Parts: sequence; C-alpha cells; structure tokens
Amino acid sequence: MDRMQEYEALLHELEPTPARLEYTVQRAKARRRRRTLRRVLGIPAAGFVGLFAAFVVLVNCSMSFASACSTVPALRELMRAVALSEGLKEAVEHDYFQYIGESQTQSGITITLEYLVLDQGQLHFLVRMEAEKEDMEDELIHLHPNLLDENGEKLPLVTTGHAANPDGSLVDLGSAVTPDGTPFPYPERITLELEPMPENPVDLPDSFVFSIPLNTAALNQRRVLELDRWVEVDGQSLHFVRLECYPSHARLVVEESEENTASLSDLKFWLEDQDGRRYDQAPSGGLSALGTTYWCETPFYQMPEHLTLHIAQTQWLDHGGAWVTLDLTSGEALDPLPEGVKCYLFPTGDLVEVSLVAPLPEQEESNHKVYAQISSMQYRTPDGQEHTINRHGVHTAGPVRDWSGNWVDLPEDSYVETFTLDPAGWDTVELGLHHSRTFDHDPALALSLN
Repeated sequence: MDRMQEYEALLHELEPTPARLEYTVQRAKARRRRRTLRRVLGIPAAGFVGLFAAFVVLVNCSMSFASACSTVPALRELMRAVALSEGLKEAVEHDYFQYIGESQTQSGITITLEYLVLDQGQLHFLVRMEAEKEDMEDELIHLHPNLLDENGEKLPLVTTGHAANPDGSLVDLGSAVTPDGTPFPYPERITLELEPMPENPVDLPDSFVFSIPLNTAALNQRRVLELDRWVEVDGQSLHFVRLECYPSHARLVVEESEENTASLSDLKFWLEDQDGRRYDQAPSGGLSALGTTYWCETPFYQMPEHLTLHIAQTQWLDHGGAWVTLDLTSGEALDPLPEGVKCYLFPTGDLVEVSLVAPLPEQEESNHKVYAQISSMQYRTPDGQEHTINRHGVHTAGPVRDWSGNWVDLPEDSYVETFTLDPAGWDTVELGLHHSRTFDHDPALALSLN
C-alpha cells in the first residue's frame, strides 16, 4: 500500500469522529511548543494523517470544537492553515487536500512539506520550517518553487514563493497555477524543488527536493458559467466571457475590444449571487490575475443561477503610454508618470536603483497591506533590447535616495516599489508602466452577468 492509498484508507476509517480525539486535544494542550509536541506525541506519520483528517471535519462542522481549538496552540495553528482563504477552506472541506509529511534538513534548517491543496487550476503547498538554533527563528528564509514532471522537465506553470521564518509554524509557502486558464492534467507524481535565494542569512547550497505522489482522481473537476456579456466601463468596451469555477478558486475571463484606446491593467471587483452571497476577489498565492483573467472566491459548490458583478476600481494603460523614458544623466523621468507617482533614481556603480513612490491604496483589512503595481517589471535600452526585472521590493518604511544620494522621507500613507536596472552604458532607458490611469467607482458599478 503506497502513501496515497494509506491516506485514503485512514480517511475512510475516520468518517465517524474517533472517540480518542478529545484525549488528543487534552494532550496537545499540555505542550507549550509545537516541536516538543511533535516529538512527545510520537504519533506515526500515518496516524497523524488520520488525526488531521478528523480535525478538518470537526473544525468546519462543529462550532464547539472550533471554539475549543482556539485555546490549544498546536491545533489553533492547523485551524488557521485550513482557513487561509474562503476558497482554500472550502477545498479542504470537500477533500481537495492531501497530506505529504516529508522532511529534509541542510545547514541546520529543516523543511517539512506537510500538505497540498490542489485542483486542476492551481496547487498550494504548506510547509513547516524549523531552525536548530533559536536565534535563527526570526530570520527570513527565501525559497523559490519549481515543479518538475516525472522526466525532470519543468511543468508549464506559473509559480510564486514567499519568504518565511524557520520558527516551526505552518505556512502557505507558495503556489503554482496554469498560465492561460487551460486546465492542466497533472502527472501522477511531480517533483517540487524549493530553490534557496542568495539573500538567505544561512548558506543553503542545495535545493530542498520532494517527490510527491498526487491524488489526481478528482483533478478534472471544473465547472464553467458561460457569460458572453459586453459592457462599457470608463469609455472602454469589455467582454466578460466566462467564469471558470475550480474547487479552490474561480477565474473571471475578460476580453477587450480592438477599438479600445486603453488596455485594462487591473480590475477590483466582487461577485454576488441571487441569494446575496458575496464572492470576493481572492489572490492565489499573491497572484490575483494573469493577463485579463482575474481570480475570485469560487461558486463551484453553489453554481448560482444569477451573478452580479460589482466593479470597485479599474486601471487602464493608455495605448502609446506604456513606456516612460528615464534620463540617466540627470536622474529624471522625461515622460508623464501615473497620477501621484514620483520617481527617484540613484546610481550605484554601473547600475541604477529605481524607487517609485505612490499613495497607499485604501486598505480593507488592517492585518496586512495591499499595494498596487506601478511598473510592468520590464525596461528596454535604446538598442531595442527588452529586459525583465526579476527582483523587486515593496515597502512603506524608510527613506529613498535621489540622484545626488540624499535621503528623501516617504510621504505619509505612501509606499515605494524598488528595483535595480542595468543600463549597459546607455544614458537613457525606457521603463514599462503597469497602468496610466485609475478610476475608483463609489458606489461600485453593478453589472448583471447572466
């Protein structure tokens, strides 16, 4: 019996809640640290799978159990993990969740690939990262995920990764999505490589590599709501083609008229069904859109008869305004920037440090900040060569440097997008812009889709 068969057998055995689960909660509550808990319990990996499966059911079906979990540190962490987003929570409730439980250690850092949340449109991997030395627990470890097929070839997926502290907590380290909305037939086994980045505080010479068997039985489930609805927004024509509904997320597919004078750069929206249920925009591992396909919470399990689209904000890139020229002899932008954006350049040897400062968008939640992309992460030199900006940062604290090397404080309620360009000796470069104009709609535009 392989790991997947063992996992499914345990799920079947645990359809009725185990009587010993309450005892397990009491035992977990007596432990102060998660790593101590994992060593003391001594539960075999297979047993832990079964315990977690029962736990998932109870958290989502029993208010009293969920309330009890809030006082137990180890189980509270798992409850947070299965409720990372409404879409991921629903995916777990409906068994689109797979336990892995494999660990690797190098240079005093142990990474355990605990769980996958997967459907035919995306894959999330949740890991636990631990450091042997306690003084490392506050450091950030940067890893970039790569997914390979059974032959060692990279899968045609867009992957995103996040930095995390090696403090033993369970985190959503990254995700992989299909790039063009086409459902992807995952192989029965994939290889996940977590590649260390150069900025890590400890030398990690090799990638962390995990060979993963996938439960592909339910991956070809996808439901599509055909919309075929043309509407005019901000003087431009948009075609809302369809809503692709996956178990963990949905994708709103939008097309644009060839007669438009600007291209849609971003869309802030939510959907509402005939019963008043709201489906909010939901970034997938930090990725909220690819091209003009936008992610939101999924109506996969409801499949409503009627949907209304509410548009709160749009961003457009004017045709002919996609590039702004930067003068690398004076440190100035020679073309107009988006409203409210200021550009600061600072020479560092043969490179140029770029800081784009903009007003902070209105924040809906206080526990994390949301930023609007300013540049397109592309630039081109006068010889016509286009270059991709592979590394950039976004922050709200600390000053930026101008062309003379003076430090400039950020205005209140602003943020900065920073990156470095290599002009290859040229006196000018053209920086690609993500958008030219932003329209806030208050109240939101309401459009019936079906």
